[in-house]
Amino acid sequence: MMTFSSSSLWFCLFGAVGMVACASSAGAQSPSLPEVAPSMTRRASNTAEEAERAVQARLFVESAPVAPGSPLTLALHFEIAPGWNLYWRNSGDSGLPITVKFEAPQGVTIGEARWPTPERHILPGDLLDYAYTRRVTLLFPMSIDPAAAATSTPVTIKANAKWLVCKEACVPGERALEITLPSTIEPLSSRDAELIASARATLPRSAADQTSPIVGVAWSGRALQLSCTGADELIFFPYEGDAQPDDALQNGHVFRDRLSLSYASAETGAPVLGVLQVKRLGQTTYHLIEAPPVPKEP
Repeated sequence: MMTFSSSSLWFCLFGAVGMVACASSAGAQSPSLPEVAPSMTRRASNTAEEAERAVQARLFVESAPVAPGSPLTLALHFEIAPGWNLYWRNSGDSGLPITVKFEAPQGVTIGEARWPTPERHILPGDLLDYAYTRRVTLLFPMSIDPAAAATSTPVTIKANAKWLVCKEACVPGERALEITLPSTIEPLSSRDAELIASARATLPRSAADQTSPIVGVAWSGRALQLSCTGADELIFFPYEGDAQPDDALQNGHVFRDRLSLSYASAETGAPVLGVLQVKRLGQTTYHLIEAPPVPKEP
């Protein structure tokens, strides 16, 4: 768990745990602050302990031959207790995304995370979050320089993962993880193979990766039009950044084949990126949206 000294702002923002943390971190400088009730302290402590147990994280590798030119996929898997959630790369109106900092030997390169598509969570007060429940597996492409692979030194990858886990209250979490790659191929367990397959199944595909793209992308003034002929349901998940839709809560999820989002207040010059989830012909597919920059006002 993160310490109060480094994360008191987070705690101040979220629930009973935040109330206790703010009081404890500020009390030394503000003796006049009212004391926290013992019942609230116990409740906050219970929440923090429950949150600590709510997230289990581990690293594993899809295949692990440490040899020149061998493509690798590093997986960071989270098991999330029922009722709790973690956050996508764009957390939405509240929350914070999962972050990971790797430490690897020279010659080992770890790429950017590939994020499975999340869920829309609508909270009281008309807040819209993009979150994960029950489990999520982030995938990281990894390469090993031939010179590094040729040595007999074990390849050890360390990761420091941070997250915000939420239920009635939100609590930051942190875990130090480590994995040493074996020098020979070790088949994944069926469980881990299933986790990799499930994560890949919800990764968005770009139009260039599709033989016959089915999603249309166009601007109508400062409204983004996303369409898919014959679709029964469309859900848009915008990436983080300055170009955010004004009406994602109302119009980001529709039960028809066309979705229109207003970018009237978005900064111009910034392209719009995100994921469109499409339910069509009994199947659900995920499409990377790479729209041109938001048009300027006429």
